Amino acid sequence: MKAEEARRLKELEDENKRLKEIVAEQTLDIRYSHVEARRGGKLVSPSRKRAAVLDLQAEFQVSERRACKVGKRARDVSQERW
Repeated sequence: MKAEEARRLKELEDENKRLKEIVAEQTLDIRYSHVEARRGGKLVSPSRKRAAVLDLQAEFQVSERRACKVGKRARDVSQERW
């Protein structure tokens, strides 16, 4: 294999990896939205929003930041205030 072919192969592998990550993230977003739809009712109160974020974190083992981003919630709502 020539150096040019090896370089092109590496570029294609990197692009493939990047595209797989995008697809995986989109798939998670879709699964999150299905979980949100199953909950039923509006998430108006801070306690219900907090519970929704905690449910997403538990079910998908994701960070609080990720759960809030997908659920379109501000992080300060999901954090307890003392």
